[in-house]
Amino acid sequence: PVSDLLFCMQQTWRSPWPEREAEQEALHFSSFLIALETAIFLTPLKLYAGGVTGLAQIVLYSLGIIIKDDMLAFSSYLAILNFVFLFPFNILAWFKLSKKYAIYTTLSSIIQTIVLLFSDYFQTWKVFYDSQTGQYNILSCIIVAALFNGLANGLLMRRGATSGGIITLCQY
Repeated sequence: PVSDLLFCMQQTWRSPWPEREAEQEALHFSSFLIALETAIFLTPLKLYAGGVTGLAQIVLYSLGIIIKDDMLAFSSYLAILNFVFLFPFNILAWFKLSKKYAIYTTLSSIIQTIVLLFSDYFQTWKVFYDSQTGQYNILSCIIVAALFNGLANGLLMRRGATSGGIITLCQY
């Protein structure tokens, strides 16, 4: 039957570049985690991330882009401004560091931008939200955001990429 054929194909077919697939999976997962920690744990609490994302948040807050609880508009502006701020670092990586590093870092920036653009779905999760007091547990959000960020950046660096920005500048 067809199911047996599919099972045999899965067992016998091997990718010619398994290490490249592992690198890409780590890149996608890590970039998703970085954007997720910004969307779920930092933006709803109006906390700043580190590096270029934090700079983008500061610029948006200082320009008065955020209007009370309109987090969807803020996340869209944050995604676009974050990508714009990361672009010069990606150019620097292309010319001064390796091409592979630049490509993976640019892909990470694109994935982060896409996840932040669609982060309105994630902001409805309200992780560590106390419905009785109507407030978030700030310390728990900060700790989990730091764990996500550390795990994601560690995976990216192990695969020869970064989330862009300040880390790229330090590598140079």
